[in-house]
Amino acid sequence: MAAALPFDTYAAWQAAVGEVIASAEHEVLIFDSDLSACGLETAAGVAALGALLQRSSAALAVRVLLGSADHLERHCPRLLRLIGQYTPRIRVRVLPEDGPDAAQHCLALADGQHLAIRFHRDGARGKHVSGDPVGSAALLAQFETMWISAGDGPNGLPLGI
Repeated sequence: MAAALPFDTYAAWQAAVGEVIASAEHEVLIFDSDLSACGLETAAGVAALGALLQRSSAALAVRVLLGSADHLERHCPRLLRLIGQYTPRIRVRVLPEDGPDAAQHCLALADGQHLAIRFHRDGARGKHVSGDPVGSAALLAQFETMWISAGDGPNGLPLGI
């Protein structure tokens, strides 16, 4: 049975995202407005993603869906370097600006069953749930639908111009 652990601080959100990534065997889906509060740019965040990319046999092990790529492009050199190093096993896509404002919440979902979710992008309140594929199914379906409508985001590779 899945147990939900509530949280209400950004530090707890970052810890929950780290635990979700650490629990992943195959794939992690990350949905965030801009990645500014999830801690992926930290040394620990980049190391956790790197470890997942090393242990996963999935062709596409990490998918990141963003409302805006500005923060990633301007403030996340370590994360961009990792994305460039593991292209195409890690992909970033960005929701269209004129599309529906679907980025109301933020989440990290591992293997369809380990979840960290912030209930609203402007607040730290959320929950961390482990081992709940049924409860995560609707969020997974929402992610997949938005993934299809999103455009390609930063790939971490130098432009070469």
